[in-house]
Amino acid sequence: MIDLYINGTLIAHSLYQDDKSDGEEIIFDDFDIAFNPGDHVIIDFLSIDKFTDEFFYTFDQISDSEHGDFEDTIMPVTTYNPTSNWDNSAFGNFSAYSVRRYNRIVE
Repeated sequence: MIDLYINGTLIAHSLYQDDKSDGEEIIFDDFDIAFNPGDHVIIDFLSIDKFTDEFFYTFDQISDSEHGDFEDTIMPVTTYNPTSNWDNSAFGNFSAYSVRRYNRIVE
């Protein structure tokens, strides 16, 4: 996952699978954001496992579905829950992940 913060505010969040990059440079242009001189920019790269990726992917599919826009509701009405790694069919995901953070001030 990639989280982008400007001046302490989360501006963008994206899921990215690096299985095809094989350690090569990654050019990531999913964010259409203009920066201003003096902006404090933080980019967090979060390394998650396959099950957590599946949870966020299915959660995103539900929240962007025809059932409603997640930004406009607490939780849209849906006929299914995101894929979970709990063994009792509970809604949620348990995971641990590492974070690599880059801090920069825009000049």
